[in-house]
Amino acid sequence: MAKRTGAWFQPGRANGQVDLKMFCFPYAGGSALVFRQWSDLLPPTVQVISVELPGRGARLQEPFFLSMPALVSALEEVILPELDKPFVFFGHSMGAMIAFELTRALRSRYSRERQAIFVADRGASRIPDNDPASYNLPYDEFT
Repeated sequence: MAKRTGAWFQPGRANGQVDLKMFCFPYAGGSALVFRQWSDLLPPTVQVISVELPGRGARLQEPFFLSMPALVSALEEVILPELDKPFVFFGHSMGAMIAFELTRALRSRYSRERQAIFVADRGASRIPDNDPASYNLPYDEFT
């Protein structure tokens, strides 16, 4: 696997008043920029930290991950030093899956608990998705 060296986190406003870190995981194909104005909408005691995944945004030239377990494993390593304050996760669509799986990994391997997890545009993991796959359709059927 190629070494991943880019900046994983795009921190918003940070000052001495930060009591809570909010890590935001974007949808598939999205970048950390989708959360760029969230700091303006939250109290100064909340630091918004946007996650920039390899193959997206400022890390576009890096190879992206092909499996959720590999991505979560890499995120565990880089996020642990950032968990010096109470924290929450927000994930949108694919980001919701990442936030959920990272929550499980941090709890089971490191006994680290987030204060909350917020998810958007994603069904519960226990509910099966019966929609047929569309990502692998031939071009004329996809469009």
